[in-house]
Amino acid sequence: AGAAADAGPVWVKGDLVVVTKANSHVKGEQAIVENPNWNKLVKIKMLTGSEVGAVKSYITTDLVAFVPEPKVASAEDGPTIEYVPLPKLVVEIKLGMGIDESTPMAKAVAEEMALVVRSR
Repeated sequence: AGAAADAGPVWVKGDLVVVTKANSHVKGEQAIVENPNWNKLVKIKMLTGSEVGAVKSYITTDLVAFVPEPKVASAEDGPTIEYVPLPKLVVEIKLGMGIDESTPMAKAVAEEMALVVRSR
């Protein structure tokens, strides 16, 4: 009686957790809940760290929910826009502006668009 109030989080099979037990060599590592009520412990399978795949058990308060950090786009992720192939883009601009392909303006537009597409 009363122990349930102090029991800590309630886990379900498949929850992703992080081990927080003090002095544990897997503290900070991620795991998946295999059995949330195994002999009054939570049975987990390690997903990261030196013991990937190992099955361990902890009291519920030695685990916290794993919440992935939102991914922030960076230049290394590549472009975030879809590029239109240059010939199609130039044709659409020419048609939209009523530009004759043989005029110096058409050549200037083509060169400018090639520069813009390459610089991204």
